[in-house]
Amino acid sequence: MITGNDSGFLGIELGSTRIKAGVIDGSGAVLAKGAFAWENRPLADNVWSYGLADASCRGISVTVARSAF
Repeated sequence: MITGNDSGFLGIELGSTRIKAGVIDGSGAVLAKGAFAWENRPLADNVWSYGLADASCRGISVTVARSAF
């Protein structure tokens, strides 16, 4: 968590096997990072798919929580 006069920037990547998050300060130093493993679903019409609930509700929430310091 960033408090007071401190500032930070949160980046989130939805990768093929993990959701990753990192928090950096204004100079680019890493303040915190976290990840959440997820799996794709079987091909549907030759397109990889992921459950939206896994990504938005659960995966991003867990990843950001693991990025807290």
